[in-house]
Amino acid sequence: MRALTMLMTFSNYRVAMCRLVYKNLRSSTMQTFFKICPQEFILTHDENFGLTVLINGSRIYWLHLDQMDEATAKGFEINALVIDQAEEVDEPIFLLMDARVGRWEKAIVPDYLLEQYPNWPMHPKWGYPLVPNYVDILDNPSDDEFHWVSRYYDDDSEERKPLRTHFSIVRQTDDDLNDAATIEQILTRDQSWIDKYYLGKKVISGGAVHTILKDSKINPDDLELDVWNALLKLIRERASLYRVLDHGETSPTCCLWVACVNNVHIFFGEYYQPNEVISRHRQNIHDISNILCREDSDDDRELEFTDIADPQIFKKTSQKAGGFWTTAMEYSDEEEITAPPIHWSPGDNNELATRNRINELLRLVPKFMHPVTKVTPAPGIYFIKSSIRWPYGCHQALIETGRQKKLLLGEVNGKKFYSEDRDETVPDHAYDPVRYYIASHGIGKAAVDKKPPRRSFEYYNRVWKMRQRPDFVQG
Repeated sequence: MRALTMLMTFSNYRVAMCRLVYKNLRSSTMQTFFKICPQEFILTHDENFGLTVLINGSRIYWLHLDQMDEATAKGFEINALVIDQAEEVDEPIFLLMDARVGRWEKAIVPDYLLEQYPNWPMHPKWGYPLVPNYVDILDNPSDDEFHWVSRYYDDDSEERKPLRTHFSIVRQTDDDLNDAATIEQILTRDQSWIDKYYLGKKVISGGAVHTILKDSKINPDDLELDVWNALLKLIRERASLYRVLDHGETSPTCCLWVACVNNVHIFFGEYYQPNEVISRHRQNIHDISNILCREDSDDDRELEFTDIADPQIFKKTSQKAGGFWTTAMEYSDEEEITAPPIHWSPGDNNELATRNRINELLRLVPKFMHPVTKVTPAPGIYFIKSSIRWPYGCHQALIETGRQKKLLLGEVNGKKFYSEDRDETVPDHAYDPVRYYIASHGIGKAAVDKKPPRRSFEYYNRVWKMRQRPDFVQG
């Protein structure tokens, strides 16, 4: 309705109507639009070319996004975007299309609106009247809190807070617009199906591999500066430090930085980069290590890490096939590559056992204490999120760990059945390092307070406090 209003109010207005698969776009989205669009508004409609021209020169582009790429997206200049069944669309494609909104500047504001509203917005440089630009997405409630729809539009999403123009409207199925027998049949299905597709509620998927509680997510920008500095000091001075790698040739390479202290595991840094050579990865990991783990990144002292990597990088092809060199050797080579070497140790790839251990650590357990709030029970795993204050924090690791799901076997009357195997279509470049680290069973070290150097102010202050104790005996 909004798209139709904009198209008919502003002549030469342009809207992209999108869905992932063209046959669904044609059989559902297109038909729904033409049910509400009066026939006399339509000048031409070419279903094969995907173009509808209205009598005032406005246009609708009907686009399927399963073959959309950057070069194709750059060919569109539009005023508004509508994506149907948005939960099916990948985030990069949405971002490509979102960037095209507002590019078309030749839509015309009618004179009666300019007369009625003397303060109508004008282009700051060229001075012509501006038309409203919109992005509208239609979706079924996602059972994935890390899906871009949930992150950008859910009311309780932390990522939505700075996006002041983003909001969502949630509605259940309107019984008056459907056949009564259809509604009766819908209500006989599995309750989770009813909650999602009839009531419009967000449901937790029964196929989720891990559930990450809010307690496990730490946003540095939400903390007082002294609290944040205390957490950094805990990590940098009192924790056992780990770097964990998942190397990718065609897929992204991911390295995570982990601090283990007081028997809790804090993922506090992330490097996620595709399409780079190993020498560049080595240098980047070295540089980010300095930034994350030192107050003074110019300090030349050697940082101590336990370095763990995907066991696949240690494998050679057979000598018959000419395999004498491994990816791990490339990371440690000092003859051909000048970037600082990294000597990785192979991680444990036993996924089922590691998956259970991750879930045990994600629960609220009395033996754990939250590293910020000092509250117990608490989880044993924490992710320090990427933010303005901490740009190298975790982003993909948090998303990919939360998005992992079991392979769907089938569905009976709305109830889904899953295998124990993980769905391989879900990206795991940043999830695999989480697995390799947890499989290492690092227990870290207790946060024992370091003794201050003699003759320092802190040293004499502690001596004075010790002498005030009633049980003090002069030695």
